[in-house]
Formats: sequence, structure tokens, C-alpha cells
Amino acid sequence: MRVEIIVPQIGEAIAELHIVAWYKRVGDTIKKGDVLFEVDSDKAIVEVESFVDGRLVEIHADAGSVVMPRDVVALVETEVEATATSESPELPRAVSLEQSPKRESRVSPVAQRLAAELDVDTATIAGSGPGGRVMADDIRRSARQRADGSIAPPPARVWASPRAKRTAAELKVELRGLAGTGVDGLVTSADVERAYQAASLSALSQTPAAEASALIPLTRLRQVIAQNMLASKQQVPHFYLMADVNMAQVNHLRTYCTNKLNWEKAPTYTDILVRICAQTLADMPSVNVSYSDAGLVRHKDISIGVAVSTEGGLVVPVVPGADQLTLKGTSQAVRSVTERARQGRMKPADMGPKSLVVSNLGMYGIDTFVAIIDMPDPMILAVGRVADRVVPLNGQIVVQPMCTLTLSVDHRALDGVQGAQFLGALKNRLENPFDVL
Repeated sequence: MRVEIIVPQIGEAIAELHIVAWYKRVGDTIKKGDVLFEVDSDKAIVEVESFVDGRLVEIHADAGSVVMPRDVVALVETEVEATATSESPELPRAVSLEQSPKRESRVSPVAQRLAAELDVDTATIAGSGPGGRVMADDIRRSARQRADGSIAPPPARVWASPRAKRTAAELKVELRGLAGTGVDGLVTSADVERAYQAASLSALSQTPAAEASALIPLTRLRQVIAQNMLASKQQVPHFYLMADVNMAQVNHLRTYCTNKLNWEKAPTYTDILVRICAQTLADMPSVNVSYSDAGLVRHKDISIGVAVSTEGGLVVPVVPGADQLTLKGTSQAVRSVTERARQGRMKPADMGPKSLVVSNLGMYGIDTFVAIIDMPDPMILAVGRVADRVVPLNGQIVVQPMCTLTLSVDHRALDGVQGAQFLGALKNRLENPFDVL
């Protein structure tokens, strides 16, 4: 039986994707969980895994192709128990890809578009791809041969991701000669940006101080961030709620995990906040909603986003099903998704819908800040640093570790009372946090 491999829906506002690379070839045996290919979503490189065991028999979209979510990009032939008997000889036998009379996949989608553009007849071309498949380079060679009557050697291929090519065009960086740090020497956008920065520093060292200013073109990720933040501030009616939280018991909880439960690492403040936010949302399902023009979308699952600073800019991967995790599981999930985000290698599940986002700048010494909602998220929690302050406690003036939380809320989805109730419940849980265990 042949199973279609489709491009997953990555994020809620991503429509166009680029295939970066295939890790399997036609004819390869694959197992469930094997990485088949990678797609570039502008914010990250996302690995797409196989959900079945079998053999890869067709690839419909090569590296470099532009695809849409739900597009069929490959076929996998799964192993099924033979049911043919001597009484049913008429049952058709499996035919290999090379023997099949059906040849729609003989020409790659990229080659088809290029052939139409260059007016090249693909039927006359011997393909150099797997199983004789006609590739884009075959089309280019044929077009050059027709133009000058000779077979010109193909230009050296630049092995670069689509994002790297866009970044190179924006920054006017020559890709040839760059050493790639990606898979099999793939040139990444980070490689391009490093080359641009090195060239800029070299130029600045030879430029008088008065002439040292330069315009730095926007990377694709920075453009996406700028567009999303502008749209949010223009379209989303934010309101803001603030609360000071006594974090003394949270500090005790962190110490308890290492000293009493023998954890190798204490849970971070972000880990505990993600866990407690998930618990609070589970107790208050009425606030687990997002706004849409068609109506309020009530989320069945509780997924918490974590704002992560990367070399290219801010990304927000997701911890799905956060209410189903223990504190230790939450800590492991946050660590894993943060590492993938910083490496630019996220999975489709890392970019799903979010019930709430946690943005923690406390480690940078920030006491209080106000965060911008990333549509269509309903809320984002801005977390300041935990620092000693003089506060009243039980009728006395004492010094306690305090933290200021600022909740930004989409007023189209939630009202002030709902937001206040949620933040109040969150504050209460943080000041009595041992329930998370």
C-alpha cells in the first residue's frame, strides 16, 4: 500500500514553505520517526519525520521547491502481508518505480517549471536523478546545448538553504566559496550573516570614523518579526495587568528538587512558570480561547509558548500538552524545545497554536516590561527578575525575593475581570507552588 507524505501545517500563520533538503532517497528503507526532509518556515528549519515504516518510492518536490501545507511531496510503500493465493492469480503484482508505465513523477516539479520557462521538451532528456528522473540541472544543460550547439559543463552547484539564498541576496553576499556549517556542508543563513559581518568589520576598519555608519539590510526573520509586531499593535487591543509575586516558596521548591528529590539540575523560573500557567489554564478553561473573525476559538489542548532569543531574532516554540506534564517533564520539554529553537531545527509540533506565551527577561536584570502579543495568541506573560525587596509581611517589614509579572491580554478575546482572575490565580499558585509536584 502506498501512503502519501504531506507537508505538515507549521504554525498558524505560515502559508508558504521551502524544502531545504531530503535525508532519504527513492528506494531507501525508512522507519517510523526517521527524518525525511526539512522545510524552511522563515522562522526556523523544521524537520519532518515519517509516520510509517516502508520504502520511499517517489519524491514529488525536490530540495529548493516551494510547497504549501498539506501538499503531497512523496509516496511511501508500506510492507503488507501478501494475500494472493493460487486461487487468485489475477491480483496485480507490485511494479517497481522504474517499470511503472505511469511516469508523472519522472520530471521533478522544479524541473517542470524550469522546462516550461526555457521551452525545453522533457521527453527528449535523459535524467540524472534517481531512477532516471529529470532534474533542474538536466533542463539547464539542455537549454545551454540548444543555445550554442555544444555541451557546456554545468556551473558548480551552490549547496545553500533557501533562507541562505534570500539572505545572501538581501545582504549582497556571494555564496560561492562560503564554508557551510549545515548538514553535508549546507550553507545556512547564519553562515551568510557571519560572512557579511566579517566583511563589514573589515570595511569599517579601513573607513574613517565619520564615515563608519552603514545600513544593515533586514534578514528574512527580522522582516517577519517586524510585520507581525506591527500588525499586532495595529489590530490587537491590548490591555495590561501587573502583579508583584513573593517568590520565596518558589526558591524553596527549586532547592527541594535538588536536595531532596536529587534532580541533577534545579527547575528554572521559566520551567515553574510554564508548569503553573498550564495548571491555572486547566482550572480556568474559559480563558483558554483565541479571537478570530468567525468567533472565539476554544482550545482543547493547553500549549504554552516560550519566547527564545536566537542569533537571528526572537522565536516562540511551543510546549504542547503542558498540563499533562510533571514539573520534571516540563523542565525537560522546555530545555529541548529551547535548544532546537536556538539551533534553528524545530519540529512541526514546536510551532503549533498557543494558549499563552511566557517571556522571561529576568536573567538580564529587567524588573518590569510590557510584552506585545503575537497574533493569534490571546495572552503573553512578561516576567521580570527575582530580586530582594523590602515589603510588608504579616504586619512586619521584611526583605523577600519578589518578581513583577505583567500580563498582556487581547481584549477581543478576554475582558479585564477574566484577565485579573487568571493573574490572581497564577500569583496564588506561585506563592504556594509545591502543588506542582
